[in-house]
Amino acid sequence: VAFEGVAGIALYLMSGVMARNVIIPGTLTFSTNIGKILRTCREKGIEPVEVLRRELNAYVLGSGKVINKVMKTVGGFDIGLVEVAEERGSKLRVHLKNENIIAERDGRVLAMAPDLVCWLSKDGTPLTNTDIEVGMSVWVIGFKAHEKLRTDKALKAFEHLYADVGFKMKYVPIEELISSLE
Repeated sequence: VAFEGVAGIALYLMSGVMARNVIIPGTLTFSTNIGKILRTCREKGIEPVEVLRRELNAYVLGSGKVINKVMKTVGGFDIGLVEVAEERGSKLRVHLKNENIIAERDGRVLAMAPDLVCWLSKDGTPLTNTDIEVGMSVWVIGFKAHEKLRTDKALKAFEHLYADVGFKMKYVPIEELISSLE
C-alpha cells in the first residue's frame, strides 16, 4: 500500500494442529459459491443481489452512486471513507482501514467487522476499495462472519479498528443491526 503497488504475502507459519484451530472453515467454498453466483448472473443478465441474498444469506446494505472517496495512507494502512448517495436521499458511508470496517447510513451503523461489507458494481462485478471511483453505481452488501470470528477473544482484535475509523463502540452482529431497522 505504501509503495503504491500490489503485494502478496504469506505469513504465520504454523503446524497442522494449530491451523485446524485457527483457520475459518468453509472460507474457500463460500468464496467459490459467491463467484459462481456472480458469473452465472452476469452470463444470464440477472441482477445478482437478490440471488446472493436468497442463496448465501447476504444482507443488502444499500446502493447508489459514489459521491465521495477520501483515502490517506498512514503507517502503511489505507484509511478512508467512501460515500454513496442513495436514491431515497440517504447517504451510505463505508469507513475503512485497508478493509471495510463499518458501514452506516445517516449515522446509523448497518454492519461492522468482522462481518463482511462488500462492494459490487451494478453489473455484479466485485470491487475492491481501490476499484471504487466517484461516479460509479454500486451495491453494498454484507455477510455474517463465521462464529469463530465472533468470540470474545476474536472480537478484541477488531475493537481498535472501530476507533481507528472514528467509532467508539462494541461489536453488534449484522443480523441485529439490520433487524433493528425493520
